[in-house]
Amino acid sequence: MKPLMEKRRRARINDSLNRLKNLILPLTGRDKTFYSKLEKADILEMTVRFLSDVPPVSTK
Repeated sequence: MKPLMEKRRRARINDSLNRLKNLILPLTGRDKTFYSKLEKADILEMTVRFLSDVPPVSTK
């Protein structure tokens, strides 16, 4: 039972990272075909870098 739960957890993480990669690459002007095989850490670092550059939204 635990190996199946772990497999599902890893699948969810990998799916989310893949979705994140597909969202962040166009926003950073990078070509998806050139960056098709990125490491998970690279995807997270690109996302953090991008979000750090986004100006904060002011709330009223």
